[in-house]
Amino acid sequence: MYRILDATAGLRNIWYDRHYPGAVYVDLRSEVKPDIVCDCRQLPFPRGTFDLVVFDPPHLNLGATSHMTARYGHFSGSTIKWIVLGAFHEFARVLKKDGLVLFKWSTHSTKLETILGFIAGEFTPLIGHLVSKNAHRPSLTYWVVLART
Repeated sequence: MYRILDATAGLRNIWYDRHYPGAVYVDLRSEVKPDIVCDCRQLPFPRGTFDLVVFDPPHLNLGATSHMTARYGHFSGSTIKWIVLGAFHEFARVLKKDGLVLFKWSTHSTKLETILGFIAGEFTPLIGHLVSKNAHRPSLTYWVVLART
């Protein structure tokens, strides 16, 4: 069985099996009932624990009272960048040597290429796919598989 860390589990919307026994679901917000409440930039796991990390970080700041904030939390643009950078640093630690990251990114405020450039020393993109275009805001959403470098 694969050991999977969902580093920003939220309501587990991407999962077919929201209780997959090989997964650990973490989130900052206790109200979404993760297995462990913690910041993905400071994970309480030993080095080399996981085969795969699933990471769907915050992408956009629409204001503290928006519908998106109620569902996903409120983070400033600069905080989002530091969440992504700090999280990938932690993923390099908790992943096994041949571990992978499944990463979702929407280009609301930062291009995918820019984010991938920030983590280039620790991870290499293997597969990427554009999954949606937002008609209301000029943005694209991608899923990318990255390997530890």
